[in-house]
Amino acid sequence: MTDTAAARAALVTIMELVAGPDLHCPIDPDGDDSIRRLGLTSVRLLEFMVAVEDTLGVLWGDDADPTVLASFQAMADYLSARGIPARRLETLSASTVAGGRP
Repeated sequence: MTDTAAARAALVTIMELVAGPDLHCPIDPDGDDSIRRLGLTSVRLLEFMVAVEDTLGVLWGDDADPTVLASFQAMADYLSARGIPARRLETLSASTVAGGRP
């Protein structure tokens, strides 16, 4: 699995664990607006971003490009460019995701 594919899978896992009760349909990680399409509240999206930070050690700055936060693929590309290794991403589970609901 490539780093980008592993990052995308990890992001979907984190989203499922953090926002599970608010998801009204299965996550479709394709498309430029795959996160926005979920229709989550800003609070739930913030919880997702914090869980990504805490779980993967990524810090989102105030200058983060909004397009990075709109889709799973853009976020995966962002994480891969920062060297998050696939082997680390592939080991995610409910117990390792910060803010997750086991």
